[in-house]
Amino acid sequence: MSASLDRLESQVRRAYDLHRGGRSREAVGLLVGAIKEHPASTAPYKLLADVQRALGNWSAETAVLEELAVMEPLNAATWGRLGSLHHQRGRSEEALRAYLRATHLMPSESAHWEGLAATALSAQQLERAAETSEQMLKHFPDAAAAHIVAGHVHKARGDVVQSKVSYEAALALNPNSSEAIYNRVDLDPPSPNDALTRRIEKMLTVKGVHPPELANLNYALGRIYEAAADYGRAFLHYEMANAAMVRVMSEKGIVYRNADAESWVERIRENYPTSAPSRGLESLPIKLKLIFIVGMPRSGTTLIEQILSSHPRVSAGGELSIAGECELLFDQRRKELGRQGPVDPQNPNEHRLLAEIRELYIDRLFARDLDADFITDKQPGNFGRLGFVRSLFPEAAFIHCRRHPIATCWSLFSANFAAHEPYYNTLEHLAHYYACYERLMSHWQEVLSPSVTDIDYEELVANPGKQIERLLMSVGLEWDERCLQFHENPRPVITASYRQVRSPIYKTSLERWRPFESRLGALAALSGQQRSILAVV
Repeated sequence: MSASLDRLESQVRRAYDLHRGGRSREAVGLLVGAIKEHPASTAPYKLLADVQRALGNWSAETAVLEELAVMEPLNAATWGRLGSLHHQRGRSEEALRAYLRATHLMPSESAHWEGLAATALSAQQLERAAETSEQMLKHFPDAAAAHIVAGHVHKARGDVVQSKVSYEAALALNPNSSEAIYNRVDLDPPSPNDALTRRIEKMLTVKGVHPPELANLNYALGRIYEAAADYGRAFLHYEMANAAMVRVMSEKGIVYRNADAESWVERIRENYPTSAPSRGLESLPIKLKLIFIVGMPRSGTTLIEQILSSHPRVSAGGELSIAGECELLFDQRRKELGRQGPVDPQNPNEHRLLAEIRELYIDRLFARDLDADFITDKQPGNFGRLGFVRSLFPEAAFIHCRRHPIATCWSLFSANFAAHEPYYNTLEHLAHYYACYERLMSHWQEVLSPSVTDIDYEELVANPGKQIERLLMSVGLEWDERCLQFHENPRPVITASYRQVRSPIYKTSLERWRPFESRLGALAALSGQQRSILAVV
């Protein structure tokens, strides 16, 4: 036994030295061998998880940590790390379960509570986030993070005053918290001569500021100088903020590649060709109609959901991750069945699989207490999976939100999202991704029946009464005056559009991009009718 343990220790030490010496892939092989020889030992698993993280192999790191969690179910650190990984990959349900386990096992570790709050907010689970906020304020009243989370919850509820109080409380505890600084500035940008502005600029002169902090601070200055109509300086800071975010994501192995985006479009077109059957499963056996609100982010999707959810027969789901999770499971199970090529709901095996996936989707809806005649799913990125969704729900309504392409792209480039998609951060990638999006939407207009209803943001702003009436008719809802008063709807809003949907429709955002027009280079090709820059293959 002693010789065996000595060998294990030697293997782990050798793997560690290889990893430190830049030979991480060799270290992986050695550790895998050590695990086969000593399956009950946790030491090689722990080092292997670290090596896989360094290599950017998120899936492999997750798999190793899940094995560790089985071996050491009371290890809070492992559960917390799993929560972080799942959250970064958009797996909100798995992240919530892991963080809940971590906070239960080690309630004194504030990082686990912060992760739980961040995941709950991104998953649109405001009550969970609010409960977590209360626990953080109770156990960590002197931690800036506790007050930041409270600020986020107040903002989602539309209480800007209390949100500002919370962010300022965080800054009193930690004047250099870039997250508190950005959120405080975003609520009410100070003047360029304000003490807070000078502090931000001074912080940026310090060497060694980490990329996430660089992003927050530069986004804050972008907001300040844009509000002051100093558009040149605002653009410079937005550029620096996005460059910092590129570094943040590159370190995690997240990059945008044109070829990958184009391949993604082609795979979808091949799976749901124009010759495919227009209908999928039979109608739902329950009284429920789903409304999928899609489009590019910042195109008006939150506003459309706010309008619809002001109707008494509609329940708002927010930006649900359910469709994406269901599609991933469908693709995995389809491969296991040996199915490839166009999706065919008439095939008995695929029909059964789609029926199982649809039941899972409905179960997850009800688990969120979403129960009404009409339920909205406002995940903008669902525009890429409309064929899959139509196969599940043949009578669902699809609302496609459109906005001037440059206005949309500029709003994305200048927005500080909690987690960025990689295409947001350069104008060139934005232009390319937008063209891919337009190509897909053109494809769905040919393929889907019933068809997609387009709602133009500019037309909605110019003539809200007429457009809201058309919107309600398109989904099968009778007119209700409350939809015109959508800004009085008290429902929580956990998106960057929290402010817009709590005000009557206004026109100032339509031309927000105009002062930056001369600096937008790569987006110029999207202007006017000539929106697509991606050649149709």
